[in-house]
Amino acid sequence: MLASLWQDEEEHAALERLDDFRQSEHRAQRRVRVRKANLQFFLKHYSKPTGLALRLLLAAVSLAKSAFWAIVYLSGLTRRDRARLEAGSNWQVLKMAVTYTLPQGKVPEHARCA
Repeated sequence: MLASLWQDEEEHAALERLDDFRQSEHRAQRRVRVRKANLQFFLKHYSKPTGLALRLLLAAVSLAKSAFWAIVYLSGLTRRDRARLEAGSNWQVLKMAVTYTLPQGKVPEHARCA
């Protein structure tokens, strides 16, 4: 009876860790999409210096977060899978902030804001 209860608790804990990992995975994917949408909006509707400022801010924050999660990953703590996901998604945001350009010809000229 006690062994069965212990096994049920272990299974429950494993399912919670799996659910936490899945939520972290969705959060990491969402972060990249949201930051890309932010950058698209700023590049389309604001001046080039404002877009550049946002790029620099995104790059700096993503670099700092990637460094933090890399340290967590290397320290060998229990959250190694989450650290890998977080560092990877922040690295993707960093690459996107540096290299992204607006697609040309996708928006009709009359629909563009000045």
